[in-house]
Amino acid sequence: MSIAVESINTNDEIEFTVQQYQMYKETHQNTDSELRGILLSASSLITKAVARNSMIDNIPVIALTEKDNSFLRYNLFNKICWGWPEIYSFFLRACKARRWLKITSISSSGRTVDIEFFNKAQLFDIKIAMPVVVPEFDSFTGTTWQPEFYGEAMRSLKDAGTKIIICFSTRSLPYILRSGIRFGVSALDGYQWLFISEDARSFPLMNEGVCQWEPKCTYAYRGSLLFIENYNFGNFRTERWLHTLERFYSIDRTEYLGSKAIYPNEELASYLALGYDAMWLLAQAISNIVSRQKTAFGDEISNELKKINLNGLSGKVRLDETGKRSDFRGSIILINPIGNASDSDPNLVALPIRLVLYKESGEVEVNYQAKYPLNKPPYNYVLPPMSLPMADTYNIRKYSSISGMISAHDNILAKAPNEPWPSIGFRRREKVVTPFRCKQNCGNLISQDDVTVFNNGVCIAENVCVCNKGYLGDGCMNVSCSCVHGGCNTPDVCTCKSGWKGPRCDQPVCNTPCLHGKCVKPDKCQCRSSMWLGKYCSIHLAAILVPVICSLVLLICFIYLLIRYLIKRIQLRTALANLEWLVIWDEAVKIDSQEKDSKNVSTATHVSRMFNDLYTWKREKWFVKRFNSRTVDLDDEAVRLEMVELTTLNHKNLIIYGGACLTYPNVSFFLEPANKGSLEDILINDAIQLGWDFRFSFLKDICCGMDFIHSKTNIGSHGRLKSSNCLLDNRWCIRLSGFGGPSIRYGQYLMAGEEKDWQYELLKMNELFWTAPELLITVECLNDVQMGTKEGDVYSFGIIASEIATRDIPYAYERMFLSVSAILDLIVEKDSPLLEDERKVWQSIGGDIFVIRPQLKSEHLPEGKTTQRKFLKMLDDVWNDEPLLRPPFSKLLVVLDNIHPTKGELMDNLIRLLESYSNNLEQVVIERTHDLEVEKAKIDHIISQMLPKKVVEELKHGNKVEPEDFNCVTVFYSDIVGFTTIAKNSQPMQVVDLLNNLYSTFDSILHKYDVYKVETIGDAYVVASGVPERNGNAHAGEITTAAMDLVITMLAMKVPHLPDCKLLLRIGAHSGPVVAGVVGLKMPRYTLFGDTMLIAATMESTSEPLRIQLSEHTVKILDQLGGYETELRGEMTVAGRALTTFWLISKDGYEGTLPQVASK
Repeated sequence: MSIAVESINTNDEIEFTVQQYQMYKETHQNTDSELRGILLSASSLITKAVARNSMIDNIPVIALTEKDNSFLRYNLFNKICWGWPEIYSFFLRACKARRWLKITSISSSGRTVDIEFFNKAQLFDIKIAMPVVVPEFDSFTGTTWQPEFYGEAMRSLKDAGTKIIICFSTRSLPYILRSGIRFGVSALDGYQWLFISEDARSFPLMNEGVCQWEPKCTYAYRGSLLFIENYNFGNFRTERWLHTLERFYSIDRTEYLGSKAIYPNEELASYLALGYDAMWLLAQAISNIVSRQKTAFGDEISNELKKINLNGLSGKVRLDETGKRSDFRGSIILINPIGNASDSDPNLVALPIRLVLYKESGEVEVNYQAKYPLNKPPYNYVLPPMSLPMADTYNIRKYSSISGMISAHDNILAKAPNEPWPSIGFRRREKVVTPFRCKQNCGNLISQDDVTVFNNGVCIAENVCVCNKGYLGDGCMNVSCSCVHGGCNTPDVCTCKSGWKGPRCDQPVCNTPCLHGKCVKPDKCQCRSSMWLGKYCSIHLAAILVPVICSLVLLICFIYLLIRYLIKRIQLRTALANLEWLVIWDEAVKIDSQEKDSKNVSTATHVSRMFNDLYTWKREKWFVKRFNSRTVDLDDEAVRLEMVELTTLNHKNLIIYGGACLTYPNVSFFLEPANKGSLEDILINDAIQLGWDFRFSFLKDICCGMDFIHSKTNIGSHGRLKSSNCLLDNRWCIRLSGFGGPSIRYGQYLMAGEEKDWQYELLKMNELFWTAPELLITVECLNDVQMGTKEGDVYSFGIIASEIATRDIPYAYERMFLSVSAILDLIVEKDSPLLEDERKVWQSIGGDIFVIRPQLKSEHLPEGKTTQRKFLKMLDDVWNDEPLLRPPFSKLLVVLDNIHPTKGELMDNLIRLLESYSNNLEQVVIERTHDLEVEKAKIDHIISQMLPKKVVEELKHGNKVEPEDFNCVTVFYSDIVGFTTIAKNSQPMQVVDLLNNLYSTFDSILHKYDVYKVETIGDAYVVASGVPERNGNAHAGEITTAAMDLVITMLAMKVPHLPDCKLLLRIGAHSGPVVAGVVGLKMPRYTLFGDTMLIAATMESTSEPLRIQLSEHTVKILDQLGGYETELRGEMTVAGRALTTFWLISKDGYEGTLPQVASK
């Protein structure tokens, strides 16, 4: 295999170059030699043309001189030279290392500054201030050039606020330099000028043209720095270099070893080296591919190029994966190191001073050895001397280097005088121009290394100080002081006045501590509250008030008790004097049984007995309750007080006491007759039907009466509460009797009765079923209970409640298996070993062996499980073995109201209900009519949600709804991206809830716009505007604005059961004609038809998440409306027609902001 190289002169003409390329390719297409690669050294325009064609023909390209890295986008394009990004980075790193963070630039119009330079400057935090552009010098042809032509530009450079200037110019560079001398922005005025690459190589080292004027440019710009890329040519004596030079000069190799050796300059050397290395890379890549017995196609060659490591003429060569050279070397060249040699030759004017290498450990700068003639007398410099612009101030830069120097002839690291050897890491120092200074300073200079950093602030621009915290003023000489009661010599370090302390002297000092307050001024306390008194808040207000208040309370209590005692004494004397209750027996007339009203005749026990003991006294009928008692002493104060209290009692649930007869044998109470008899009589009378309304009314009446006795009277308790003492009046209201008057009922006047038979004894025992267990222990009959206890009355109420439930006597079921005495014994001593047999019997009949109480079956209880449970719970509470745990009657009233809520008496409720029904019948009719109208309105509202209002009106009147043409409406489609995936990961009810929440939100938003909701299908949502009511061209604006609201609202919505899932809405809209009409008989719908619906649906299906796609028809209408910003998306074919589509971006005056989503 052989490789041949042929050259083509492009003449810098694109068309000619392309023709030559095509001609050459066709000439060798069918021959043994074939075009395998292109080595290119031409302008960027030629490079672009060749790169395009070579990519099409699959031919790799290696550029030798192209610095534009943008061509690397062509996949077969490679570069062996370094590009602008690498050169810019090299330059900007050097600026940042010298703390030149603010620089200005000047360029000529013919030299375009790559935007990459400004982008790189931002990455390195370097500000390019006030870039200046001047016209090229040839624009002044026909006129003698004068420095004033660039005067305005030079003044702009002086106003930029920095001494660092980078110059981009080649053709006009001498004229720019001469203008800088004229207007005082040269190195003679302290300005540091910088040049890069081609601009650096264009520096007039020979003082060409206007630079010959005095002072010459090489002298006026001493200390300027040139930054150029540096290829490692070695010493030009390697075998490859000698071979290349031999071919180039066509002379014998040995001539290069004598004293007349001819070495190429850097520019020529770079062409030779880069061309040689590029050819070597290409040949090596083809050879490697062929050695693997493969065909060397262009893409194979391009990939192989990136795998080769070449130690070439230009140094080590390695292409990265993009095709560009990966290593970089740069040199910094100093202008005029010999300050007074303004007319010396270029070898004395521009010398390399620094080689910049990039290693893994960081950037390293290595010194160059001084070249001839600086290393010869009269100078005898080993290293090039440093010359600086004539600035007022300099900073000291410390940088990383290594000991030694790059030799002038061998181009290798060599020993330098007075430096360690072998080479080691080394820190060097150099002076650099300060980009700006503050003449007033910002305090005292901290170090000579940086004249912009002071102890009180930092100089950030020309004469602009930024003060450190705690300093103020133009020169940061004023100290910031926040001392409230004092002063400071250093920031926020206070010297307090007497009586003050704290960092800000705002804390007063009290020599005596404030015990219960705070010190507000020196030796002045403010108490924590009004409860503390005294100069130091040490006296509590209670220490003064408590004795006073206690004395007042004691006095008031004494006065109160005295008054109560006196009132009671007066009441007692009045009561004792009151004998209106005293009955003289001869004044009472017994009522003959024949005079009784026949309709009051009853077989009930109590009623029969009552009729036998009815008397008339003081023209009123009274029932006489007799006692086996001797004459009661009228002077007995206890009797008088009891009778006064009984006869003055007034409660709807207590029987009225009229008086008492105290003479034997007629000692008795005169009581109000109860015509309905006792509760006991009613319950055992099966002929009387009692619903639970009546039963709960009885229970509440008993509770009301007992609560009054317990809490509102001096009687204290009943003691004899049982069903026979619960009487009913004509209103079926319970009136309690048998209470009070203990002196007469159980006192000393009671005579012993004569012996009774066994039936009487059994009756006495039966009466004990209502007595609480704790009282049964010490009594033999009900009279022994006497007044009893409040807790015992509650227990008795429970027995009555069981009677009301069963409508039978207490323990009726248990009595079928056990005797009365056995049951009573079990109640008192259920755990007694003597009652083992009785316990077994009790357990066998289903009784609870832990609590001996009447058993209630489910048929005895009110309806409803909740009511039954609450009723049984109440009985358990009132029958508690621990008396103190039994609820009072006031609480039992609340419990009964909870079980069966009613208010007032039973008969009153029934009568009131009838009256209310009769009086309010007309109002009921009005209300029902109103309810009907409300329901009708609801139905109309629901129908209006399904059909347009005017369609509903036509259907209500029985008219046929004809289809209607609409010339132009806007139709909106939307759906949720990825809804199928969401539905798969959700339960059906979760999907329904999600769509309901979503569409409810949509409906509330669309309510603000003139739009009509057409339908929803799954996650699809269809809306139109301009139908059924026409609105001109406003329909497009209504739809697009509503769509923006929906997209923004969706951003905040979450899927409750999928918190990591985001709802992404996709929207499309189109404007055009439709036909609208009602279709279907069952569940009719108002539907739109036409191509407009199809196109709108396509707009949605081809849209993107969180984007709104509009057709060109809609955009035209929006342009007429004005205020809408759209962005062209492209063309698509819908229903056989080509449509241009747009993205909706924003709307003028719209408060929200659509999410910025990049198009796919």
